[in-house]
Amino acid sequence: MDGSTMAIERPCAPPRRAWTAVELQQLYYDDVFRFFTRRVRPVEEAEDLTASTFLAAYQSLRSIRNADPRLFLYGVARRKLAEALRKRRSIGTLEAAEHLAAPASPANLAGAALKSALKQIPADQAEALMLQNLEDLGIKEIAKVMNRSEKSVKALLQRAKENLRNDRNLRALAEEIHV
Repeated sequence: MDGSTMAIERPCAPPRRAWTAVELQQLYYDDVFRFFTRRVRPVEEAEDLTASTFLAAYQSLRSIRNADPRLFLYGVARRKLAEALRKRRSIGTLEAAEHLAAPASPANLAGAALKSALKQIPADQAEALMLQNLEDLGIKEIAKVMNRSEKSVKALLQRAKENLRNDRNLRALAEEIHV
């Protein structure tokens, strides 16, 4: 892999005796909120999902003791997003599912191209690519968030990139996001 496609490996937060609810929210609210704003519309739904994520995290503060809190919160956020999508489907509103793609912002055209391309590949591959390219997570971090092995994550990313490169309609998008 060349340097343009590799995610930045952020060091994990050091294990602590205990995290407080206030500390978690002060340190990671923006990360979790951005996670949702890239995946759902309207912004009020992203706010609700963020609040729901922190509530769930507060209820299991002991689980965070030896984990990187940011990765723990991303894992909770993924589950909250899945719950929200299941509720949408059970309501039967196909139009609500269209709100998943956040509006393209001038600051993140590559993100908009990525999201468009991701609709064309399997969901687990798309999620791995989003975590790598939009959340700037490395392989180890993605593995923790997705509860998979590093080898499995590497395979998911490789298959996702191959799918994007091999589809004639998606090749331009893949090049735009340096896949």
